[in-house]
Amino acid sequence: MKAKLLITSSKKTGGVRTFALALSSALSNLGYQCVLVESFSELLSRKGLRELRQPDVVLISSLGFGVFNLIARRSIFVLHGFPRLDDAGLLGFAKVALA
Repeated sequence: MKAKLLITSSKKTGGVRTFALALSSALSNLGYQCVLVESFSELLSRKGLRELRQPDVVLISSLGFGVFNLIARRSIFVLHGFPRLDDAGLLGFAKVALA
């Protein structure tokens, strides 16, 4: 049985959303069940947290959802660039540097 893939996305149109949609489409064509997750509340719900701990679920997340990679049993963290401290601010920069 193939793993279920939770792919984090953004509700906004842009590079992260385009990447998530393309990845979901490609992996769905290969027979994987892909679910786009667009908000923290979806993952923070009791069902979402329980699902992250299942051995047959893989979380593929971008920077905005990176903290969930620490909770998930199986995860892939996708970085699409490294922010500059003056651009991202200390918190945004620290999220990437500590990941």
